[in-house]
Formats: sequence, C-alpha cells, structure tokens
Amino acid sequence: MIKRSFVYFLFVISAAGIFAGGALALESSLTGAYLQYPAGARMAAMGGTGVSYSSTLCGFINPALLAVITKKDVGFGSGFLSLGRLEGFVTGQTHISPRAAVSLNLLYRGDPVMDDLYDIDENKAQSGSFTTATFKAAVGYLLTRHLSAGAAIGIFYQRLPTAIMSGGILEYSSVSSVGGIDLGLLYRISDKSAVGVAVSNMVVNMDWQVGSSSALQATALNSVPPDFVAGYSTVFSLAGRPLLLACDLHGALVSGDGSLLDRPEARINLGGQWRVSDVFWVRSGLGDIRLNGDLLGNTSAYWDGATPAICAGFGLNVAKFRRGMTINYALRTDKIWEGIDQQIDIGYAF
Repeated sequence: MIKRSFVYFLFVISAAGIFAGGALALESSLTGAYLQYPAGARMAAMGGTGVSYSSTLCGFINPALLAVITKKDVGFGSGFLSLGRLEGFVTGQTHISPRAAVSLNLLYRGDPVMDDLYDIDENKAQSGSFTTATFKAAVGYLLTRHLSAGAAIGIFYQRLPTAIMSGGILEYSSVSSVGGIDLGLLYRISDKSAVGVAVSNMVVNMDWQVGSSSALQATALNSVPPDFVAGYSTVFSLAGRPLLLACDLHGALVSGDGSLLDRPEARINLGGQWRVSDVFWVRSGLGDIRLNGDLLGNTSAYWDGATPAICAGFGLNVAKFRRGMTINYALRTDKIWEGIDQQIDIGYAF
C-alpha cells in the first residue's frame, strides 16, 4: 500500500495549486522557459521530478542533494526533442570533505536548423539556428544527519536570429547573464523518505539588443522568473523490490525584478521508479500538470488546455562491461502532444 504520508503530500500541494486562484499562464510564455525542461533522462522519465532524490544532475536541480552522494560521478547525455530541437550535457560531482560536495554542469539546448523563415515580403530566408548554453557550479553541505543545504551560481547564454537582411541573410543577437543563483534544502525524514525545496535561476537578467545594423537598435529587457519547487519522495516495496515515488510542485510567482507576476503559474510533476532487478529499473511519470483556479471555476477551459507530458523510460546497470556505468533512457510527449522527446545519458560512478 502506498505510504500515507505520500498521499497526504499529494493532497496538500494539489489543494494549494487549485486554490492559488486565477487562470495560470503556460510556462512557455515566460522568459527562460527552456530552463524548465527536465535535465537528464532519469528526471525526464520520472515526469520531471528530482528535487528530493539524488541523480547524476542533482547539482543542476537541487544543490543540497550533493551532500548525500556517496561516490564520485561523471555523466554526459543528449536529447532529440520534437520540432527538431536538440540538447546535450556534461556533468561531474565529487566530495571535497566528509560533509561537502561540489559539481560542475554544462547544458546545451537549441535548434541547430530553423527552416521556413521568411521576411516581411514572404521571401524565404536562409536557415538559422537557436542556441542556449547554461553552466552551473554547485556546492552542497551536510548540516546535520538529516538536513543539508546547497547553492549554485550560473552563467547563461542565448543566441537567435532577430532580423532578416537583404538577400535573406539573417542577423543574430546574443545575450549572456553571469551570476544566476540557486538555493536548496534537503531534509531526510528517514532512510526511505525525503523532502526537498529549492529556488532556481534568481537574478538572471537577459537584456537583448535587437534590430538590424542599418536601423535603430532597440533594447528588450527580460528577466527570468525564479522557479520555486517543493518535492517529496519515498520508497516502499513492490513484489519485494524497491519502488520510488516522487512528487514535485513548481511555481513561478515573481518576476526577475521581484515584482509579482500578473499571471503566476504552477505545475505538478509525478514520477516513479521500480527496480525490477539488480541491474534494471523501469520509470514512468506525468509532467507539467497545471494546477489553477480553472479546475474548479472553469472546468471546460481547464481540460481544453490540460496536456500533461506522458513519460516513460528505463535505467540499465552495465557494470558487466564497465564497473560503475549506468545507461538511462527516456521517452516523453511534448507540451502540445505534437511529438516525442527522447533522451539518453550515461553515468559513471567510482
């Protein structure tokens, strides 16, 4: 039977989201929405959860998780997403003392080939590309036997076409931001249950200079809303094998400058992982489930826009070929159910 505490947690955070009030905006409408996609195949397969249990990219998700890792870990992976988008990452994490651990993480997301671009007269332009790169250095520290804290600092970069010149030649604009901050806490209730909270991407300002070189340039001021997340995970037994259940609640309440958003947003992610054997795990989940006042006040509008991501995947321990190596794979429907995202990564613990 599912643990009572997990059911209570689902009820509390669902109620909080439903009664938050107002129709909530889709997260894709916010600056820095590309940062909200799950990082790594394990997280993607489990619905985007990850703030309360350790993984290869825990320094990117909740730096407090670093304090509870038991081994050095390096990993790399790639994703083939719908609409031609790609992603890739490299990461490494290690203890620097019995209580402290650090990690370095680099994540690429973009669209290397953007076809079907046209100017104002419907003349076809050359192919373009959209590029983002995110680097985060994180540290976690074990405060007590049950409580750990962590922090990360980030560097953010974006580049995309912003003007079409004569002859269909594209002109690009780029922006970078140094100093984005993540903070996190992890409380381990027991060996099987934990609660994690984190706030990510604070003080990330992306101010664009747009316009062709032959025209007056304009400045577009953009700040990334911090992402607040609280999560719970617990492990119990199914057919004599451990089953991990996790639930994360995300919320964007304030803009990057600290003012309240006109249309705040919330979403819930659910995921599970069952260890079928000593070397094989199966995973599944639901991601990006919107929680808002429409669920009670305008149910038809709510269900018209209810397209949660359906997720599945697996993990495979290939220690027979290379000690400490694990392969993770994930399939995930995109936000509008128009395509399938795939992610694969390899982790090596030693």
